[in-house]
Amino acid sequence: MRLASVVLVLLGLLWPAGVASADHGVPLAATYKTTPPATMGAGTDVAVKVTLTNTGDDAWVPFVGGTAPAAGQVALSYHWQDPFGTIVVWEGLRSPLGAGNVAKGATREVTATVRAPTEAGAYFLTFAVIKEGVAWAAPSLRYAVQVNPAYSARFARPTITALLLATAYTFPVT
Repeated sequence: MRLASVVLVLLGLLWPAGVASADHGVPLAATYKTTPPATMGAGTDVAVKVTLTNTGDDAWVPFVGGTAPAAGQVALSYHWQDPFGTIVVWEGLRSPLGAGNVAKGATREVTATVRAPTEAGAYFLTFAVIKEGVAWAAPSLRYAVQVNPAYSARFARPTITALLLATAYTFPVT
């Protein structure tokens, strides 16, 4: 331990005066505020409001819509994980941030289009900002979502006690 202390002291003494080490901040970082739905239908798209705050060092040049973000544009995306933490969907749909750069410290409300996994089950959803072709920002908290079969039907006995022949009847199917 003494040797390490001596080396650190010597390095401090030998470091040239007036030369500062580079401050390596975080160029792409965000905070996320959202309340995604607790349930979704398998393979369905749901609109989820997400409030983003740019906590990184750089302004974001946003993806404003169209087929796909260009390299360097920032969009909101998401990831799906199963209960064991295995990635089910890494490359979620890209949602535009709207017009105008998002300055450091600025907040933007985005409507994210989230597509549920195609298989029913329990999942975790996380949101993440992506600078296309460059990097992903750290994701949001994990949100538990139950994905139900997209289509289902229940059948019950009608409450009619007798049906007449040659008569049309309408029954609700839920």
